[in-house]
Amino acid sequence: MAAHPGSGGAAARPGNGHWVLDAAARSAHHSAVMGLVHSSPVLAGQVGAVSLNGGPPDRRRLVGRLAAMFFAGAGVLGLVTLPLPAPGSDKAATAAVCAVAVALVMAIWFAPWDRWPRRASLAIVPPGFALIAAGNAFGGEDLHTYGVFFVVAFVWIGMVHPPRTSAALAPLAAAAYVLPLFLLPGSVAAGLASAAVTIPVCVLVGEDIAWGVGRLEQIELALVRERDRAAQLRELDEMKDRVLVGGVARAANPDHHLPGPSGGAGRRRR
Repeated sequence: MAAHPGSGGAAARPGNGHWVLDAAARSAHHSAVMGLVHSSPVLAGQVGAVSLNGGPPDRRRLVGRLAAMFFAGAGVLGLVTLPLPAPGSDKAATAAVCAVAVALVMAIWFAPWDRWPRRASLAIVPPGFALIAAGNAFGGEDLHTYGVFFVVAFVWIGMVHPPRTSAALAPLAAAAYVLPLFLLPGSVAAGLASAAVTIPVCVLVGEDIAWGVGRLEQIELALVRERDRAAQLRELDEMKDRVLVGGVARAANPDHHLPGPSGGAGRRRR
């Protein structure tokens, strides 16, 4: 039965209907917002697969190609500086070591790093340390540049791997630093004293960089979470607006029908 024109029922008053719809929409919106606030953050889309230890495929590919650039730079630098005087150096062997480093660039550059976990790039470290050790063994008795490429290696480790990785690789770096000393003329004790300073400094550099990069990744993930929450809130606002517009349109239409007692259309409102 339709509401009597003179009655004060809410069904006959468009203003009351608008108020009821608005209150219901606001209640639903508030409940949804509170659910978002108290729920655990969930990332959406491809970014949701990001983790601090793995990273998206593009970033893992960048990790490998960055290592290839370091190999290329070290190899080319060794070849360019080969004509410079270096007492006790074996120039042919040094050139061969630099050529191997340059040859490895292509394999490292085109390796499918995007399909491998980030920790797979640690396989580059032992060959890198071996090349550094070979270069130092054939590079002559001048130790002024002995530890330079170890610093470069630990900069890369700190940039692309989590904290404590540099510390874990310190024994391998120390072995690569110390073993060539026994093949070079001069005092081994002096080289050991240099290793006692150089390797800890390299580890310190790597760990500091890894900590900073880790903090930046955490900030990136937090920004992604906030962006996803803001997108969900905008969607809820649009849903509320659609409900209110539809409700106001139905309440303001004087010709719409109310359901009858049996569920069918009742009398038209006058």
